[in-house]
Amino acid sequence: MAVPRCATMVAAMLLVAGCVVAVPAAPALGDPLDCEYPAWGDINADGEPELLVGIPAADAGAGAVDVFFDRTAAPTRVTAASLGFAASGPGDRFGQSVLTRDLDQDGCSELVVGAPGANGGAGRVYIANGSPAGTLTAATTIESPDAGAGFGQAITQGWAGDRSAYLAVGGPGYADGAIADAGAVYLVGIDGGLGALGAPLRVSQAGTGISPGAGDRFGSVLSGNLVGVPDKDVGSAVDAGAVVRLRIASLAPAGITAQLWTQDSASVPGRAEAGDRFGADVAGTYYVAVGVPGEDIGRKRDTGTVVLFRQKDATAAAGFAALKAYHQGTRGVPGVNETGDRFGSAVAIGDLESGESGWNLWIGAPGENIGRIADAGTVTRIGLAGSRLPNAALASGKGLPGTVEAGDQLGATLGTAGDSYIMEEDGSTSLLIGVPGEDRGTVTDSGWVVFSRYSMGVPPRSIGLQNPAIAGEQYGRV
Repeated sequence: MAVPRCATMVAAMLLVAGCVVAVPAAPALGDPLDCEYPAWGDINADGEPELLVGIPAADAGAGAVDVFFDRTAAPTRVTAASLGFAASGPGDRFGQSVLTRDLDQDGCSELVVGAPGANGGAGRVYIANGSPAGTLTAATTIESPDAGAGFGQAITQGWAGDRSAYLAVGGPGYADGAIADAGAVYLVGIDGGLGALGAPLRVSQAGTGISPGAGDRFGSVLSGNLVGVPDKDVGSAVDAGAVVRLRIASLAPAGITAQLWTQDSASVPGRAEAGDRFGADVAGTYYVAVGVPGEDIGRKRDTGTVVLFRQKDATAAAGFAALKAYHQGTRGVPGVNETGDRFGSAVAIGDLESGESGWNLWIGAPGENIGRIADAGTVTRIGLAGSRLPNAALASGKGLPGTVEAGDQLGATLGTAGDSYIMEEDGSTSLLIGVPGEDRGTVTDSGWVVFSRYSMGVPPRSIGLQNPAIAGEQYGRV
């Protein structure tokens, strides 16, 4: 692959899990679009990243994706059929995962969509081309190599040590021999462009020296080269959870090794206990946050915690060191530990002020009660190195739009969107907050997504995205 002038910056950034993704591959030299200041996830090359919300529950589970070309206007809803593919059917769950990347290096990002229920549960990934006109058209599909794998449950993108680019696709339903739902991650080489995608390379736990277990569902949570495995048993502790860091030197079986962390690993705070679900969400590159929403603290069950790691060196070759565990009883963190908060169900990390001013950690607690209002949900912001923002707990009507209501589950999912590629002083990483239990008027469980923008020297601004309210869609679950 030709190395564009900004490829070194692109290679340093990886996907943050959640509703929205960023960091497209950059255009090659000689392309008509300027590579110097592209927006992240820019489908129509207008200089602004598009926001994506997957809706796998739409149309009896056939699924859809909403694309927001304008953050203050209604979205364009796309389906497999509207993109030019064969129509998805009930249970396909098109939109279970979404990703934008400029895979063909023409300056317009492609839309990549996972449908883990397609083809009888084998799963499928769809890729549609972007364009300056904002139209999306079918390019190709990637079929699961294994029956029942649920291929497409999660999608991310990264670079191997030899600088080859790949898509990573989660297949948590993969059966490793007689071990049902052990799970796998499939690597698909994309250096050849859309016309020469590599065959999916299955990476199983056993293939990297990790003992697989029934129901591990390895591949259900992906962030860059990190795999959250919240359903993994640790000894006799059922669903204690783990995180696996894949070390990918090259896209070949011999080029892939793994490092596994649990709460029983040396220097990791806490201990592995049944139901902790360490790895329920994972986010970050230099800093890595691991959600543990099932953690009991004292007599408070499922109150939740987050463990923060940091790279040991500039390239992460030496791995990561655990820094600290955060919960609502930690000094400086707003709130108090309560049963069922599920603090850490979702996590996000970003330069949420600017690339030069600091890092922030955001933590969703969808089970948080506000007064007597059960499961309304909150998002907690914690400042890391260099942050200029105070720690704060945000909720509907408290720093965020909306009204506090029972069962909203605000913070069940978090996603990030980049407002500037280079992240100079005028740049930021903005946050999307899923509120899947939101009732809008009389439309129950229609869901909502809140967009919060943070820019240098400007007060935070939050709006609700203007999607149609449809009962039971749980908008914001992806």
